[in-house]
Amino acid sequence: MTKAPISSILIAGFVSFFHLCQAAGLPAATAGGAAVIRSHNASELVIPVTDFGPEGNQDVYSRYQRFLSSSQRCEILTPGPRVMLTGFGLFSGVPYNISGALIENFAIPEVWPEELSTADHPHVINSSRPLKSGILKQSNHGVKVVNRKLRINQRELSVCLVLIDVLWDFAGAVIAAEMERFQPNLVLMSGRGDSDVILEGGAKNIATKLSGFKSNGDIDTRNTPVSSTIDTGASGDLVVPMTWNNQDLQARIRPLVGTLGHLVSAPPLWRPSNYYICNNISFIALSAAAGFRFKLAGDLIDVNPLIHSRPQIGFMHLPADAEIQHATLPIWVHVYANLIDQALHNIP
Repeated sequence: MTKAPISSILIAGFVSFFHLCQAAGLPAATAGGAAVIRSHNASELVIPVTDFGPEGNQDVYSRYQRFLSSSQRCEILTPGPRVMLTGFGLFSGVPYNISGALIENFAIPEVWPEELSTADHPHVINSSRPLKSGILKQSNHGVKVVNRKLRINQRELSVCLVLIDVLWDFAGAVIAAEMERFQPNLVLMSGRGDSDVILEGGAKNIATKLSGFKSNGDIDTRNTPVSSTIDTGASGDLVVPMTWNNQDLQARIRPLVGTLGHLVSAPPLWRPSNYYICNNISFIALSAAAGFRFKLAGDLIDVNPLIHSRPQIGFMHLPADAEIQHATLPIWVHVYANLIDQALHNIP
């Protein structure tokens, strides 16, 4: 990647990021247990850029422009807090992605009632009610956005549900754009992981030479980083912490997740095994909220959002073997409702 000198905008981004950590009640230098910057010399920091070659960059750019010109967007429906929930579509030959399937089903009032108390037992879904697969159609052009007005523990929320293709930079650019338009108080991203629930602790400025995927689950070879790292210099060591308190959230949802037969972990740091597109969108979302200006898809997409809401931001990996069933969906609804309620407890 091409190095660029750090600018006053980037410095302002770091200042904003420190303020963001403090607003979240986290130490500025070690929020979530991870160092904000791991660099020998701040002057060596570069603007993060991912490159897919001319054809791949143009494809991401075209997809993103199509999204911006569409009617899909997060909408403010209540005066209360604003929440973004995201999940992914198909990848790597899997028949469904639990993260995207949950997001698509959460749009159904029978699955997630408009009024919900986290103190209540999970409700019952009529077994004849068809459930959603979380698989995007070609007509969705890589993104599906649904807005809902919900009440959790008598608190009105505007909730924006975003289902998105597993594509480098495109997914992150869409999330950053909607963060600017929606000004959320909470951004809770999710993806398919291993055997248990992982509430991630951080994200790193790193990529891997693994391809993204089309909506039908086929490999998109154009969407492959040309380098195994975004930058081999100091910025390759740039780690930013999630701004949620993942350990408090772990304690809150552990009993519910246990009824589903899974454990919950809350690593304090970025995990080296988290280097794929889940990490990519996390790094982009965190950087955007911190005030960075940077390029994506080579230099075709200029990300320079103004996000004043200082959102809590986190990424949750979900169990790969979790299934979408009438009996388990209400429990997952309560898992997310408890995460939202806990994360927003300091928001008026």
